[in-house]
Amino acid sequence: MPWKFVCLIFLFDMSMSVYSLRVMWSRTLLLLLFAPLCLAQKKNKETDDEYNKLIPLNEVPIGCKAATNGYAIVDGGLEKCEEFTKEASDETEEDNKYEHFKCKHLRVHGEVKDGKCVCKPNWQGPTCNEYRGCPEGKTLFNRVCADQCRHGGTIAFTQKNVECICQAPWDGRFCDRLACWRMAPKEHERRWKNANNTCVCAKGLKGEECDEVVGCEHGEFNGGYCQCAEGYKGETCALKCTPGVSCSSNRPAIVLGALTLVLAMIFLR
Repeated sequence: MPWKFVCLIFLFDMSMSVYSLRVMWSRTLLLLLFAPLCLAQKKNKETDDEYNKLIPLNEVPIGCKAATNGYAIVDGGLEKCEEFTKEASDETEEDNKYEHFKCKHLRVHGEVKDGKCVCKPNWQGPTCNEYRGCPEGKTLFNRVCADQCRHGGTIAFTQKNVECICQAPWDGRFCDRLACWRMAPKEHERRWKNANNTCVCAKGLKGEECDEVVGCEHGEFNGGYCQCAEGYKGETCALKCTPGVSCSSNRPAIVLGALTLVLAMIFLR
């Protein structure tokens, strides 16, 4: 049984049953023990900035007849099959629009020449991202031959752009920007910070996953957690509460009562 379903069973049982505080604590600790197996702690970049899922270029078939996602490699270039087929069967004014769309969204170094989208001089490949003077599959970056996607990324695309699927903590079009918030689930994005192009634990946290609280910015440290001063919240009381809105002081009872709801939202999103 997948670990995600194991955690969901625990969550359902905890939310539907009434337990003593002692039993609730033990079940909570057991759930936290399984949590690393249930959650992908790091968030890879797999969508563009409009949340369209990136399609790996190496999964695109040759020829539109084999296309399953609407795209294919035709005559060495990436094509949107619906528009490409329409263009091939009946040349109209719309053809020119598609050629401009293709150069803008499906090419890295493309230009429209004589009504057709072609690679700029010295560039080649399905998305015009390979430099002719470099080894096969490489691009030119700061005058040096390199992978198009830095730091182990994978070249991909959406109907909006050619960009890379990036392994956390890297971000940006070609995985060239450090994004330490990708090192943890959304509700714990502030556990990490960028320091000299490296991800390190934020103030008040330590450990391999930066999940050990060792100090509080605006509160009292007590038994491994922070009891926040009025007006502050978060694991280390580093966040200001929204004016006029009540927020947790990180007391054990509040943390325990909210844990089931928080984890359920994470697993089910």
